[in-house]
Amino acid sequence: MRGRPISRLSAFDFDDRIVVDGKTGFLFDINNPKEAAEKILALMKDRGLYKTISRNGHALVNDRYSARRMCEKTSAVYDSLMHVVPLRNESTDALIDRRL
Repeated sequence: MRGRPISRLSAFDFDDRIVVDGKTGFLFDINNPKEAAEKILALMKDRGLYKTISRNGHALVNDRYSARRMCEKTSAVYDSLMHVVPLRNESTDALIDRRL
């Protein structure tokens, strides 16, 4: 099985995108090393918890950040731009003419 449980400082704005406290990893306060140690020890002592959090984290990252998902999101951005930016009009034709 791939994946490892994550323990992460809760000092960053993007924590909740990947580390969902208690589900895909653990968050802890940077000023509370005792809390960090307790959460890491809980993972070391409880193999079931370790496996569950590892599996959940791997599934979340694979779902949100796989190559396929990134291609889908990039394609969606391009598709949305095609509806906003006209392919050709007098202004774009003038720009093209000036560059040639």
